[in-house]
Amino acid sequence: MSESDKVQNMNRAPSVFKLKEINIHIHQAVEAFNKYFLNLVDSLKVNNVDIYTAISLLRNLYPFNFTEMEVIPVTESEIICSVSSLKNTNSFGCEGISNKMLRLCGHF
Repeated sequence: MSESDKVQNMNRAPSVFKLKEINIHIHQAVEAFNKYFLNLVDSLKVNNVDIYTAISLLRNLYPFNFTEMEVIPVTESEIICSVSSLKNTNSFGCEGISNKMLRLCGHF
């Protein structure tokens, strides 16, 4: 079975879902997620940061050697499979998004 077969065999999210008593179109939810994360990134931008001071502070607080991080490439279908395998709960993570919402919007 190829990766493309996995994606084709997965159930598609409905185009509209109900949150409490409100019908929400999936494209509205996706747009809200996009705006939320774009605004979050903008709020994290810090101007005039002295990178050498920050690195020195980190090295003083954590004097051990850091292991080198390796970037592992992932495919879109792997991400979709991971998102669809989340437990379908309404509890929120640290970013305020529930697994249920992620699963409903995962294909977008």
